[in-house]
Amino acid sequence: MQTSSLKSLVFCLFAAMTGTAISVPLQTESSFKSAVENSSEYAIFTVIDDRTGHSRTGCACTNFLRGAFHIEYEIGYTSEESKKVVTLILSHTDRTYHFTNPKAIANIPFYYSEKDVETARSRLEGMSNQQLREFVSSKGDLESLRQTASGSMENHNARRDSTICALIERGFSAGTGDRTDRIWIK
Repeated sequence: MQTSSLKSLVFCLFAAMTGTAISVPLQTESSFKSAVENSSEYAIFTVIDDRTGHSRTGCACTNFLRGAFHIEYEIGYTSEESKKVVTLILSHTDRTYHFTNPKAIANIPFYYSEKDVETARSRLEGMSNQQLREFVSSKGDLESLRQTASGSMENHNARRDSTICALIERGFSAGTGDRTDRIWIK
C-alpha cells in the first residue's frame, strides 16, 4: 500500500471514530465566488445559529445569504456596502457562517429536505452533463425536470431548490431567473 493511501485510510478511520466530519466541497471555489457575486445564483454553505448551536448545510440563493449579512452586521445597501458584504462572505473560506440575529437566520430559507434532494438527484442521474446542457439549450430551462405539479409554494420552492442543489453537486453553476423562477445552468 502506498504511503499516501495509508495516510488517507488512517485519517478516514480517525475521523469515523472521533465523529469528525470530513468536508469535501461540492461546489468549486470559482462557482461559489460567482454565485456570491451574482445574487440570482445558488451556493452550498453552512449556517450556524450561535444562540442555539443548530447548524444546517444546504443550498440556497446567495441573495438570501447576502441579505442575512446586511441584517446581522447592520450594513446598508449602497453599492459600496454591498461590495463589503460580498467581501465578508468570501472571506469565510470554509463557507460556514455564524449568526445571532434571528432575522438574519430567518433570511436564509433552506426549503428542501434531504429526501427532496435525493429525489432530485435520482431524476437527474439518468442524464449526462452534456445531455443536461443540450436539454437546457433546446428547452430553455429545466421546468420538466423540476416536475412543478400543483402544490403549496413551500413544495414548489423545495422542488426548485433541491433540483438546483443536485445540479450544483453535478458541477454546474445554477440559479433562477430574476423574474421567472426558471432554473438555468452554466
